[in-house]
Amino acid sequence: MSQLKRPKSKSRNITIEKTEIFGRPAGLAKTRKIIRAEKEREYQFLRLCSQIKIDDFKKERAERQRDERRAKRK
Repeated sequence: MSQLKRPKSKSRNITIEKTEIFGRPAGLAKTRKIIRAEKEREYQFLRLCSQIKIDDFKKERAERQRDERRAKRK
């Protein structure tokens, strides 16, 4: 009788350790991310409004100067 030798399997002690980020729970980090995104949108909106306001001011100023030059010619 031949004996079949099975390779012995070594028992491995696998321990799964949770890596915790101290200081910020996951829910709070998600909330802060949402708040940051909203602030970024608000900032972009305000910047766009500011640019529109500047453009309108430039147009009005150009028209006013044009009208003043026309008035001086007459």
